[in-house]
Amino acid sequence: MGLQYPARSRSLAWSNPLAWWWSLLTLVSAINIAAWFSLYHVLETPRAGGLGGASGVELMLFLCAAYVFGCAFRSFLPRADVQRICLFDTWLSSVIVGRSVATVAELCFAAQWAIILHQLGAMRGADTTLNAAWLIVPLILIAECFSWHAVLTKKGR
Repeated sequence: MGLQYPARSRSLAWSNPLAWWWSLLTLVSAINIAAWFSLYHVLETPRAGGLGGASGVELMLFLCAAYVFGCAFRSFLPRADVQRICLFDTWLSSVIVGRSVATVAELCFAAQWAIILHQLGAMRGADTTLNAAWLIVPLILIAECFSWHAVLTKKGR
């Protein structure tokens, strides 16, 4: 349905760049969700002779879903965690909820990259690529710890 404003101020509200920014975030998230469902529909039937097994595809779809829906959640309810600013004042916009969703989404994205790098490194016999693949998730986990520290202590300003 979109943003709801009193009839008198509708044109003024849409002249606000924040309303356009939020609308664009919401639109991109809706497109990403639709793309994920399309991908899920295409990949839900295992194909014989494909790359990886069905369990590998299912894992990647799961990790992708966590990232896509986590990003969509944060787009629908945008916030700046350290500064304690949110567009919509609801319990879903709390710092703990927002940072938790972001942490899960970011770790899932990193795990996808690690899996892809590991598969590429294994196919080519590239030890450096394999080593990098094993480092991605632990390094992102450390970065998440720093992010949580900044959010909880308000030290990121």
